[in-house]
Amino acid sequence: MNWPIRIGLEWLVIAITMFVASQSSNVFVWFGATLIIGSRQHALGIIGHWAMHGILPWSKTLMWACFIPIAIDPSVYGYTHGQHHKYLGILGADPEVFVVRKYTTRWINKWYKSALADAFWLHLDESIAIMKMLTSVRSIITYTIFVSLLYLFIGPVALLWPLSVNGLLLTHRLRAQTEHDHIHNLPGRTKQLTKPSWWKRIVYLPHYTWLHYEHHADQRSRVFEAYEKATIR
Repeated sequence: MNWPIRIGLEWLVIAITMFVASQSSNVFVWFGATLIIGSRQHALGIIGHWAMHGILPWSKTLMWACFIPIAIDPSVYGYTHGQHHKYLGILGADPEVFVVRKYTTRWINKWYKSALADAFWLHLDESIAIMKMLTSVRSIITYTIFVSLLYLFIGPVALLWPLSVNGLLLTHRLRAQTEHDHIHNLPGRTKQLTKPSWWKRIVYLPHYTWLHYEHHADQRSRVFEAYEKATIR
């Protein structure tokens, strides 16, 4: 499947979700919408990650299209993620290790305990810590303009976009718990070594992110490219 089409489908799900929410005043509908939108924001970030590695057509354009709407500066992300690859698993050098170690209890909890807290915005401090490593003044300004324009054109339902940080963190954690057990060194964490079930690929392991272990084993992602050529028609 063409990568711009993938991005378009993610935005289509977001648009449909916002439209449904706009037709309802039920708090549970709006809450569910934040989880769906957040999961699609996470999916856009996954595409942005692959694009940052330069393995997709129009990688630079796709990276900006995926990262800017979620307040991530592509240049800052590129540097931070580069440090992650360069110092994989080294405390004090790998930025991902820093976050996991700072919030260790949340990562060793039963998955549903952390998931519930994520879903109800109880881990905003962790979201802020992650975003501090990935944002810049220009990306925050651009994000603010983006949300303001959304509000101008579609009204209060636009607030679902920033509120969906709960769904974004939730899916981020679920995905991260399937990779990097050599980084986390925490009990009960396993790498995703086989193709996951369809619902996992939709919810929190989208766009080949289950190949993350192979991705680190070969930073040019020849495994990923070979898999895509073999499976995409």
